Amino acid sequence: MESKYHNPELCKEKLECIVGFLDEIQSTIEYPKTDREQWIRSKLELALQDLMYLNNEVDLGEDDTHS
Repeated sequence: MESKYHNPELCKEKLECIVGFLDEIQSTIEYPKTDREQWIRSKLELALQDLMYLNNEVDLGEDDTHS
């Protein structure tokens, strides 16, 4: 049963936006030069893994979006 306060499609759109943004950040620091950049990179990799997992959990089973 879907909660009236939770919109799966809106949640999926937000997650895709966040994943895309984090992908851009990760590409910016792909070759870290400092310890701080290396630390940021490792944290981003973990965040991306978590978000990809959540994004897959929100999957609505709609395959017709990729024609």
